[in-house]
Amino acid sequence: MTRYFVALGMLVAACGCEDGDKRGDKDKERRVLASVNGMPIYVDEFLREFHRIRLNDEEGGPSVASDNAQKRTLLDDLIERRLTMQEAEKSNVLVGIEEVEVAYERTRAGWDVSEVDKLLESKDITAAEMKRELRELLMLQKYFRDHVFSRVAVTDEEISRYIEAHPETQILPEEVHALQIVVKTEEKAQEISQQIKKGMPFEEAATKYSLSPEAKNGGDLGSFARGSMPSIFDEVCFGLKVGEISKVVASDYGFHLFKVVERRPEALKPVDRLRDEIEKKLRREKEREAQTAKIQDLKRAAKIVIEDKELARVH
Repeated sequence: MTRYFVALGMLVAACGCEDGDKRGDKDKERRVLASVNGMPIYVDEFLREFHRIRLNDEEGGPSVASDNAQKRTLLDDLIERRLTMQEAEKSNVLVGIEEVEVAYERTRAGWDVSEVDKLLESKDITAAEMKRELRELLMLQKYFRDHVFSRVAVTDEEISRYIEAHPETQILPEEVHALQIVVKTEEKAQEISQQIKKGMPFEEAATKYSLSPEAKNGGDLGSFARGSMPSIFDEVCFGLKVGEISKVVASDYGFHLFKVVERRPEALKPVDRLRDEIEKKLRREKEREAQTAKIQDLKRAAKIVIEDKELARVH
């Protein structure tokens, strides 16, 4: 079920593009791989998704053992999806056209039209099919949110017990607030370093020369704790004093200059923040458990028929 909540991972053609009697006639000719409470999962739709998600072995070719495991996992996912969609429809979960369009535009954010077209083509899917899949995704999310997760609660006692068992959660680790400049060559980095030493503000140099995304914000990386950034950031920035600028440093990303503008020592988290974080963590865990339990309940009550011979023929 985790695949349900990754929009681009769900781009399978669960619905055909034809309507009415013509589709009904074609459906009669399609091979059935499985049925869920009488609703078929066809071999052709399964194959489209299988070819999208299939992982090859280390030598680049399909592995029989891996293929069999992937086929069974995919079929289990599709069965769970059908079961949950049936339950969502019984519960009158509705998703409007406007919601689908918003979700579709969100998946396209940051891409130009040609990039989106190439992506859809590479996934062997049309924009209409993608929107149908997004509608189904939204229905599943709504169903779990309104009919399963709404019963989940986290008590103050549970939060207190968790904090007592995990005292490390109370600690705010040491952090530094740093700026960076990154360029392609050491020569360029040394040149920029000299300009800064002569009086050019670090932020101005970052905006003018740095190749990293935060250049537009004066090279501001924000605050970060040890281990949350590439190791070179930790090695350099946690060794600098406030206001100090590093020497030129090489990494896989290029050649860097760093400046630390603020340091925050290790401290205890504010109680309200700590309890809020733990509540969210425990709620997520309970929601995952509730989702798994609901799916298992649906499976036990469902009539699921798998055509093993058809599954063995899929390749």
